[in-house]
Amino acid sequence: MKSTDKNPATAFSTLLAAIIALSLLATGVSAKAELRIDKAYLCGANGYWVDVTVYLQNEVRGNSLTTIIAQPFDKIGGIPGPNQRKYLVVDYRFNQAAYRLMLK
Repeated sequence: MKSTDKNPATAFSTLLAAIIALSLLATGVSAKAELRIDKAYLCGANGYWVDVTVYLQNEVRGNSLTTIIAQPFDKIGGIPGPNQRKYLVVDYRFNQAAYRLMLK
């Protein structure tokens, strides 16, 4: 993905939004599909993390999830591990089957 924006936080959030949407769609969305977020964490280095479960649950629309998680991370409750690489871990159910999505 090429971006003209030089801000790494913006590039990260745009990429993250695209990956979340595509990863969930890749499981085979159908008209009667059901998506449920069980647990989600945004993790930084040295054990820092933020529970983003409720935030992502509130972003689910029907059987899809599209969101942007970006600096300054106010929407989700703060910065997990300032100046560190972030990881998003999402445990979710799609049509009652359990999945784990891990993004760097």
